[in-house]
Amino acid sequence: MKNNFDAIVLGVGSMGSATCYQLASRGYRVLGLEQFEIPHELGSHAGQSRIIRKAYFEHPDYVPLLERAYENWKQLEAGTGSQVYFKTWGVNMYATLITAINAAVPCGRVVTNRVSSICQRRAVAQRLFRAT
Repeated sequence: MKNNFDAIVLGVGSMGSATCYQLASRGYRVLGLEQFEIPHELGSHAGQSRIIRKAYFEHPDYVPLLERAYENWKQLEAGTGSQVYFKTWGVNMYATLITAINAAVPCGRVVTNRVSSICQRRAVAQRLFRAT
């Protein structure tokens, strides 16, 4: 076996192992190095669950990355024959309607006059109970 690699990834937790997978699937020779056992409970990826959400309003540049991440989860499931993504529900709470609109508009979310009805307690409760 040759010891020549196209890429060496330091740390093969959640992000590092995904990087190794993506590079290898494109034909690159990849070496992933990890200081602990694989898997281990010492990284930021440890625990029973993770969250991914499209309601990521920090900057609009994240939206295309999030869309691609969802595609990657589907590809991983198709390739492994195992369900690894489980869609659940969440609620974002804002102090005012204008705060919610200001957070959503730059990220390409469609905002209409129906937003005010979504923000009312009764409408939120109805939507939550229908989703379960």
